[in-house]
Formats: sequence, structure tokens, C-alpha cells
Amino acid sequence: MIVISCGMPKSASSFVYLLTHEIVNTVSPRHLLKHDLPKHLQEHYLGDVSNNLDTLLAHIPSDQFYAIKTHQQIDHHIIKLLHENKVTGTITYRDPYDVLVSMLDVGKKERLKPKEEQRQEFAVFETIENVLDEIPNYIYGCSSWLAEADNSPNILKFSYEMIKNNPRDVVEKIASSLGIEVDPHKILDKYLQDKSLIWEYNQGKSGRGYREITVPKEHPSVKLMDDFKRQYLS
Repeated sequence: MIVISCGMPKSASSFVYLLTHEIVNTVSPRHLLKHDLPKHLQEHYLGDVSNNLDTLLAHIPSDQFYAIKTHQQIDHHIIKLLHENKVTGTITYRDPYDVLVSMLDVGKKERLKPKEEQRQEFAVFETIENVLDEIPNYIYGCSSWLAEADNSPNILKFSYEMIKNNPRDVVEKIASSLGIEVDPHKILDKYLQDKSLIWEYNQGKSGRGYREITVPKEHPSVKLMDDFKRQYLS
């Protein structure tokens, strides 16, 4: 079983992936499963999941679990495998106004690094307009998973607020969906005690997109953001 952790950027998708990885690792140690895989499939993050799923399924025994993180939009191939119970997944989402300010934080952090160490896909976020231009890709990708979650029991959806306020529930829901028994404290405690262990952790605060930035209402992405809020966060 391939377990895909997807999410809108800055929606705690990395945290949910880490929890998923910890859960499946209790019964399917990753280091034992990955050695026969092509090198790019041994990584935790995979940009193109869909075109690599058949290879993963050919290498990972059907009674074992292998977790992968992505931001890729769902497609017909992933949906087909979800319905065949060969793949399961999680999708995380967040108020896009808070995503805006978090992406600006990430851009600033990247630009403080030496040029050769910067991740240019994030370093380019210098202004609100830069992020607003990219936000539609985040929303369309996330919405594709959320829409399918309404039709598939094999996709769990978690809002940023739920992840932040009830991480134990997140662990229990993921473990239950996979039929794995775990002690939530053993999975969670190290991350709650030391948040530096959470990849891409920023400030963990909500509402910053309304307090700290002014969004130009005339930008075409604003309507899309507001529509997403009404549909999934109201």
C-alpha cells in the first residue's frame, strides 16, 4: 500500500507526512523497503507521484506500507488506484490568506541563505503579488484532492486548525485508516517537544494573513481564495 501525503503548501502537510511516516514505519520499516527502489523513489518527497506509482507498487509488497509526500494535483491514475485500494492518502488545507504570509516568510528565509543553498522556487516570493500569482496552483491542486475525498474513504482530509489543535486525533485517524495500532504519544511527543524536528515549520499561528499583510483586493486570485474559504473553511 502506497500512502500519499499531499497538501497545500504551508498547511502542515510536512507534519502530517512525518506522522504518517512514523506510523507506517512501526510495521513497515522504510530502510528495508527502499533499498531495491530507484534512487529518486527512496526520497521522502516526490514531485511526480502519479507516473511513479506503478513502479512503487511493483516493488513494495502489497502487505507493506510506503509513505510519500507530494504537492501534486490528483489525477485519473491516482483516483483509479485509490478505488482499487492500492493507494491511500491524506490532504491538508489552510486559509489561503495565512498561506500568503507564510510563503513570504519562507521566501525571506531562503534569500538569507548563501545563493548556492537557496531553493529558488521559494526565494522568488518577495512580494504579496509574487505569492498571489502562485496561489491558484496551490488551490487547484488542493481542491482536486478535497473533491475526491468526498467520494473516496481512502483519502483523509485535515485542516490546518485541526492539525494544530488536535494532532493526537490526526495520528489516531491515520493509524485507524491503515489498520495499524500505535501509541499516539510515541509518535507525537518528540515533535511537540521540539518543533524544529518538523520540516518546514514556521510560526504555527493562525490569522496572520489578516493582521500582518494587506492583500490587494483587485488581484484576480482574491476571488479564488475567498471561494475556497467559503467552500472548505466556513
